[in-house]
Formats: sequence, structure tokens, C-alpha cells
Amino acid sequence: MEKINQKNDIDNYMEIFQDNFILAIEEAIKKHKHREIMYLRFGLFDEEFYTLQEIGEMFSLSRERIRQIINSSIKKILYRGNIKFENCRYFLDTIYNWVSPGCENELLNTAILVMRLETFPRVLIINLLCRLCFHNDDRYKEKEKAVLEYVTTMQNSLTESKAEKEKQTKKFERIFKQVIWQDYRSTISHTQLKNITPKRQVNHRISHHSGSFYSKKNGTDIEYESSLEYNFCLYLEEVDKVIGYVQQPVKIKYTYKNQIFTYYPDFLVVLEDNSGILVEIKTRNKMALFQNLIKYKALQQFCGIKGFGYLVIEKNLSLSDYILHKVDPIKKDRFLKCVQQKDIDWIEYKKIRNELGITTKDFISLVINNNLKWTLLPFLVSKSNSVNTDFIEKHLSLMDNKEFID
Repeated sequence: MEKINQKNDIDNYMEIFQDNFILAIEEAIKKHKHREIMYLRFGLFDEEFYTLQEIGEMFSLSRERIRQIINSSIKKILYRGNIKFENCRYFLDTIYNWVSPGCENELLNTAILVMRLETFPRVLIINLLCRLCFHNDDRYKEKEKAVLEYVTTMQNSLTESKAEKEKQTKKFERIFKQVIWQDYRSTISHTQLKNITPKRQVNHRISHHSGSFYSKKNGTDIEYESSLEYNFCLYLEEVDKVIGYVQQPVKIKYTYKNQIFTYYPDFLVVLEDNSGILVEIKTRNKMALFQNLIKYKALQQFCGIKGFGYLVIEKNLSLSDYILHKVDPIKKDRFLKCVQQKDIDWIEYKKIRNELGITTKDFISLVINNNLKWTLLPFLVSKSNSVNTDFIEKHLSLMDNKEFID
């Protein structure tokens, strides 16, 4: 197996790790409930990480019992990997190839891998990697502590890095130019902005990357639910055209299957001309989830009524990037034919993706542009009875008339 080049994008590490971890879980753990517990604990599929207590409440089990199931599941992956179960062996080999257990730099290599697996809560992923790599070492707890110290030092250096800040700023500048403006544009005065308060508080127990900081631009504390939201806030602090912003600023009601749901966009950003933009920030693995596409449509309709611009983004790309992305016609036709024939679960999707060479960007674009329904827990891609073509067509028409922020 070839070692991944160090210059590869971090997303490659995330995708390879998550894909192989899921396949190892599917191969090693036979009980469906135990697999779901692993998915929830390690944020697989949707990158939401749940505590032992929260998972226990979902399954009516004690926190200790959930911990036992997770420990047992990890041991099963190790055992089956050692006796040459294909997916478990490949998962372990991939990690060992990155870390090189037993070499002089094993702890540093582990810390570098933790930094590349940036979506995972630090303590959680360090514990998992150390158990997988150093399970035969009586000092694995000491090594776990040493890796955490390495990671903390590296994270502090990265945070202070001017080059890293400039790199992230350039990404947001490009994405921020893709705001979709409606035909009618309203204004928000300074007084109105100050009177807008968050409509929902951040649940810090669920979001391991959540926190708050004091915003000089707003003169108040701003809460965030992810490292990406935090970086976006830091970017807003430096943009002269932005006079202020509020987290979780409005409630948007929408109906699905005759039920009413409430959706809270992440931020309202107000520019110097007093126009407002509602911003929704998602991880890449959530951009095309069915429930999120319904929310985007509700966001579009709400902004049309209120006269706001809207922007849906992830770390590197916007919703518009995925809508405009062109998938190879042959790959597209073959993938859609598979979905037409039957619903696609995770194992089948993995097989089709490898056969056709479909990238994550291809997959998200295919789901968004072809009225497919993609859900998680369980992972399933199917034909959708809810037509989103009007939302996509409206989005494209507004893109033709949008104004760029310089």
C-alpha cells in the first residue's frame, strides 16, 4: 500500500479514514445497534459527535454500557484485522502506514495525523489512534498524553501562523463573492442590528468544537458550533464591508410531510450598505443531505420575502460550486441508472464509487442536481418524491443577476 503524499489535501485523509473505518465496523461488528453506537460516537457519515451519556439515552442504556460496547468494538476490529479480515486489515494498515508504530517519530506522526483528521474532537481521535497503534504497549496511556501535548503545541503554532490565516481568508473571500441576492433587497439599520438577538443557544454538550469569543466588531460575545464557524467569524471581524453579525438570528418555519419544523440559519451578516446576508455553514458531508436541501429551499424563500441575500458554504466550496460542477456524463448516467434500479446503501455506494471513480464533489453535485434523496443512519441514496428542481432553477436564475462583493 502506498503512503499518502504529505502534500495531499486534508480532506483526502478525512475521507480515506472515515470510509475505511466504516467498512471495518461493518465487517467486524455484527449487531446493528452496536454499529450505530460506533457511528454516533465517532461522527461517521454526518460528523456529529455524541457523548456516552447522549448515546445511552438514545438506546436506553447506561453510559458505562455504551463505553463497554465501544471498547469491545475496537477490540473486534483489532482482532479481525490481525487474522486478515480484509476491511479491518486494510483500515489498520492505512493507519500504521501513516503513523509507523515502533519508529522513532511514532508520536509525532500520530500528532500529525490527528491534525489532518481535524473534524474529530482531539481527545477522542487521539484515544482511538493510540489504542489501535499502541495496544500492545503498556505505556500507551503515557503515549496518549504525549501525543496530546504535541497536538496542542502544533495547534497553537498553526493558529498564530500568518500564512495559514491568509490562506483561510482567501478561501472565504472567494466563497463570500457567491452570495445570492434576491430581486428585492431590504436594509437593516445599526439600531435594528443591535436589537437582533440569537434565537437559539449553542448546545456545547453536543458540539465538541463549539465555544465563544468576544467580538470587537459587535461589542458582545459570539457563540459558534464548529471550528469552521469560528474561522468564518474571524474573517468577518477583518472585513471592512461587514459592520456586524449575529449567530442563530432568525427562525424559519418550513413544512415537510404535513409537519412543521423550525430551522435556524447560522449567521446574519450586515454590510456597510445595510443589506443583510443569511449564512448557513455545513461540513462537506452534510451539504447534500435531504433534510438540508429542504432547509436551503426554505432559506431561499425566506430571503426572497425579507430581501436578504443568502449563502450556503462549507470549508472550501459553496452550494453554487456544487450546483455548477460538471460530472463526467458517462459516470453520471451509470450512477443515476444504479439509483433508478434500486436504493443504494453504503456498501453498494462504496462499490459504485470505486468502479466509476466518483469523487465526493461529484457525488454531492449528483444528489443536488438530480432530485435524489440522501440520508444518513442509515446511509441511503434513493429517488426523491420531493421535487427540488424549482429551488435549483431559482438559485441559478439569481446567480445570473448576482452582484459580487469586492
